[in-house]
Amino acid sequence: MVSIAGLVVTIDVVADATVSGAAVAYRNAAFAPYGDIKLSGSKTYDPPNILNGAETTTTLAVTGAALGDFAVPSFSLDLQGFKMTAYISSANVATVVLRNDTGGAIDLGSGTLSVRAFK
Repeated sequence: MVSIAGLVVTIDVVADATVSGAAVAYRNAAFAPYGDIKLSGSKTYDPPNILNGAETTTTLAVTGAALGDFAVPSFSLDLQGFKMTAYISSANVATVVLRNDTGGAIDLGSGTLSVRAFK
């Protein structure tokens, strides 16, 4: 049992385990800290020319990802002011949204689009 400023957390362990660190939340079955299970996917992507105020979406496979998982996107080129977000849109699939609010049209080149998902 761990007590933190009046908060009591009980972790039932059915096998040998070591718990370290200050604030650790454990999943019920896997005994892995939240955010410790990382999944990723990537693909070559050439976004279209995107006008100011417009956006485009694309999907890519992230094997093991599920609705509700956190998703973080990255692109291998300078985004030149684009806003980029990602979310898990269905089992094993991440959707990435590129939005252009820069004031002008931008045509990024081809690069590697990646998404990392966290359980």
